[in-house]
Amino acid sequence: MFVKQNPPHKAGVAVSPVNPAKVRHYAKAAGKLAKTDATGARVITGFAECFKPVAAEQKSPEQEALQQAVRRTLYTPVLRHPAQSCVLPAPGKCR
Repeated sequence: MFVKQNPPHKAGVAVSPVNPAKVRHYAKAAGKLAKTDATGARVITGFAECFKPVAAEQKSPEQEALQQAVRRTLYTPVLRHPAQSCVLPAPGKCR
């Protein structure tokens, strides 16, 4: 992924994360659903000019490290011993 390896903030580019569904709805309302890079760039530019999303601030190295630690914690699978799980749990019997 290019963005994770080369964050735009380091290059001095302002970034405004927006919900892609909102941009798609904007494109649909404008009648521009063609899937070309040029059309997509014009739609995103039009969306930004219309709604003026706020640019996100660059995170400090400490914030980045903390975010990485939280991601690792949240997305680490929980491994359970087979004896701790129930095959067909009765209501209120399996913890």
